[in-house]
Amino acid sequence: MTKKAADMLFQKTNYRPQDVDVVELHDCFSANELISYEALGLCAPGKAGELIDSGDNTYGGQYVINPSGGLISKGHPLGATGEYTYFLFSQHLKVFFWDVFFNCPCSFNSW
Repeated sequence: MTKKAADMLFQKTNYRPQDVDVVELHDCFSANELISYEALGLCAPGKAGELIDSGDNTYGGQYVINPSGGLISKGHPLGATGEYTYFLFSQHLKVFFWDVFFNCPCSFNSW
């Protein structure tokens, strides 16, 4: 399902996986995170381990994946983790919006 959704998104827009800066993905199990890297096109099939080893899945790398710590870090309470993911990502978009459109660097500490 993730691969199909990502493929549809990238076909309908001018964006590619390389254009993505931050990803909040459903990491209900540690293996699911690796599978999602490949399904989203962040790395070639079978190369998720190399993405991690190179540090391209965190700050300073190509992508920042699950800056919130992911679902597992929250204990993955049913329903609550999904709602929190939406909230957190909306905060990232607010910071991006203000920075890009108003040239006003913001941080979460200022909210």
